Amino acid sequence: MPSQLTNRLGAWLTFLDAHGIEGLSGSGFDWIGIDLQLGTATLDGLPGLLRACELNRTPALVRTSGHSAAEIGRALDAGEAGVVVPMVESAAQAAAIAAACTFPPAGVRSSGASRSAIAAPSLLQPEGKVLCLALSLGPE
Repeated sequence: MPSQLTNRLGAWLTFLDAHGIEGLSGSGFDWIGIDLQLGTATLDGLPGLLRACELNRTPALVRTSGHSAAEIGRALDAGEAGVVVPMVESAAQAAAIAAACTFPPAGVRSSGASRSAIAAPSLLQPEGKVLCLALSLGPE
């Protein structure tokens, strides 16, 4: 309902530094964006960055470097609140990305002994839902 929508203030980060994220997440931001497409943040460094956000209970959104279902799944398995997927240029691409974020039968995302399954099981959505999926639309 539009009357319940409010603006949220977030910080967008392109660097791989848990200390910086820890400080920002405790500074009153409603969310932290971690950019794996541009900058120095990497998928391998993501769990440490997410732990820094969790210290202050600040949700994290992660922009993936592309459309790979494997990268989207690994990013979600790391335990963030959602993903931002860049350069979406068609309805077919958007549908494939949504499927990569969603468990069967609605999607194709797999699960296992991941960080989100062990440390934050509430982030797993067995009924086929993802907490947040944002698509960055391309030129069309």
